[in-house]
Formats: sequence, C-alpha cells, structure tokens
Amino acid sequence: MTRANNFDFLRVLAALSVLYGHMFVLMGEPVPFLLGTSLHGLGIDIFFCVSGYLITLSWQADPSPARFARRRALRILPGLAGVLLFSVFVLGPLVTTVPLSAYFASGETWRYLGNIVLFPRIHHTLPGVFAGNPFPGAVNGSLWSLPVEVLMYVMSAAIGLAVLAAVRLGLPRVFARPLPWHLLGGAVLWGFLIAVEASGRTSLFVAGSDLTVLAGLGLYYLSGAALALSPNRLPLRTDIAVLIVGALVVMPATALPFAPRAFLFAYAVLAFAQGTSFAGFARWGDFSYGLYLYAFPMQQVVAAHFHGVLGVHVAALLSLAGALALAVLSWHFIEAPALRLKPRRPGGRKQAIAA
Repeated sequence: MTRANNFDFLRVLAALSVLYGHMFVLMGEPVPFLLGTSLHGLGIDIFFCVSGYLITLSWQADPSPARFARRRALRILPGLAGVLLFSVFVLGPLVTTVPLSAYFASGETWRYLGNIVLFPRIHHTLPGVFAGNPFPGAVNGSLWSLPVEVLMYVMSAAIGLAVLAAVRLGLPRVFARPLPWHLLGGAVLWGFLIAVEASGRTSLFVAGSDLTVLAGLGLYYLSGAALALSPNRLPLRTDIAVLIVGALVVMPATALPFAPRAFLFAYAVLAFAQGTSFAGFARWGDFSYGLYLYAFPMQQVVAAHFHGVLGVHVAALLSLAGALALAVLSWHFIEAPALRLKPRRPGGRKQAIAA
C-alpha cells in the first residue's frame, strides 16, 4: 500500500493522545474524557483500529504464516528491546533510590528485561525506581498493550489459516472467505463482554490480563480488519466519518452497544486515514512506536522532579521533548534497520514499512 495517506499522522496523533492522557494520571490529576473514554484510552483504540486494518491487508497480500510472524516480530521486538535496555541500564541506575549494587543484584531488575517475551505477564517495576511518584513504581505502564497486540496478530493468522484450510478442503464458500470469520470473532468477543456485564463484574483477570479489556480492544481491531476486507462494499467516506464523530460526541457512551460503537469509531478513523491531507508526514521517519514506548518513562521522570511545580500541560510538553528525542534515535538506529530485514513478498516486492 502506498504512503500517500494519513496513517503515519494518525499513529503519531494516537501516541500523543496516550502521552497527554497519561500525564494527568501520572501527575495525580483527573483525566479528561472524549467520545466516552479517557484520552489515553482513545489513543489505544485508534492504534487497534489502524492495526486491524493494516495487518489484515498485510496477511491478504502474503498469506504465509512464517513471513507474517517474521514481519510482526521485526515491527514489535527491536523497539521493545531498545526501551527495555534503556530502562534497565540507563534510566534505572540514574533515578533509583537503592544502591547500584542492590539494584543490579535484584531479581526484579532482570525480570524487567524478561518483558521482551511479553508473556505470561508484563513486569512494571524496577528496584527503587519512581517509588515516590504520584503513580508509584510503574516504569513503563504503556507496555501492557503489546501482549494484546500480539494476540491480535495470532488471531489474524489463525483466521487466515482457517480460510486457507477451508479452500483446500472445498468447504462452502462462506467458510472460504475471511470476512465471515472476522465477524464471527467479533460476535464471540461481544458475547463475552455482554456475559461479563450481565454477571455484574466489570473485569475478569487471568494471568494478570484483564480479559474484558482484551475483548474490547479486539472488537476495535476486528472492526478495522472487517473494513479492510470490504472496501468495495463499504467505501470509506470522510463526510460520513464527520457525521459519525459528531454523533459519538453528542450521544451518551451508553446510547449504543459496544460493538456497533467500536465499528463506527473504526470507520471514522480509517476514513480519515485514507485521506492525503497529511501525506508525507513521516518523511523523516515513523516515530509513533518510539513515542509510545518512551513517553511513559519520560513522564515518570518529569513527575518525579516536577510534581506540584509544573502544570500538566507544561509537564506533557517537557515529557514529549524527551520522548521524541529517544523515539528519533530508536527509529533511525533500531526500528528502521530492523524493518529493512522484512521478508519480500512473492514476486520480489518488499513488505511496506508502514505495516
């Protein structure tokens, strides 16, 4: 897919929304809400809509499990390894309140490096790091979403393999198309959310993961995937997107069931992404992932030194400066070199760097 679109801009906008929303949390201030969710939650929702769309197109262009897994690993893991090494060997020793000998002797330090495998759970703390902050202990609270993202990749590959198996077995046409499988997956996730709500619970944790959050983000992801699979049946129009956003702004969050709301939100996001108003935005690099990875640690540094001194907006700008500098370094020295290793598609074309 070409880069004459707004996807790069949209991902940076999502990362900035996460940064800005988190700044309120980390400074101990009430968090603003928009479209029925927190600002940082809104940024995550945008990421998952975009991811569902682009990852589905990537699989459709080259339905190879091995090449798909390699592309996804090269997109996620090198940048993650960079931020983990920075946190353990640079940030931690600079800000920890415990002696360095105790810091490096602690199993907690080395468990944090184990976050590179993402499962079964993310470890958020380092010895003596940010313990006195308004939001204490968490070095990088943004990492929680990466295992969810990886699970979405697994779901996409599983659906793709189910379609290929149906084709080879000569099953009825409905089983040999990806869209029905995505709709079925969405129905299962929505049914799970309805069942949890009916039980009176607001969350359900397994191995440290909130399954209701996973199901909710899964519906945003699958909405993006469904829109990728039906561009001719459902054209993405910006005028319709504007009407959708206006309706979502004025109506109460409970006015629509979750799944239709997620689909409408994804439609609006992706209709904007198809435009070209901000084409070429990433001409110097795609810093969105680096911004997402480094924002939280930089915000905790700012909160540690300037809580009660700086307002949220100034603190956010200061955090952004540090996070952006690290994101630029991450892109040019870690992420971009890794993405150049992405396998070629059949026919010799390389996978688009944006996916």
